[in-house]
Amino acid sequence: MLSLYTAQAQSAAEQWLSQTSGGHVQSVDFQSNELHINVQVPDDRPATDSLMSTLDSQLPGGVTVVVNSSVGTSVTAGRTG
Repeated sequence: MLSLYTAQAQSAAEQWLSQTSGGHVQSVDFQSNELHINVQVPDDRPATDSLMSTLDSQLPGGVTVVVNSSVGTSVTAGRTG
């Protein structure tokens, strides 16, 4: 199941960044009960509301989503469920 959740999160993150010029997903991985999405962005990353909305419907409840960007910021986007 973990590989399915990772693939779904990768797809959701790619869709989320698709409107960001020069943005792409570097990696997506689970660390304990956290999902880490590492992204390459030219400036600030976009708001995470739409990403969390998508992940809420694809992942089990209780997963903390952390977005790490190439500009050195890390944000907890939210928790599923």
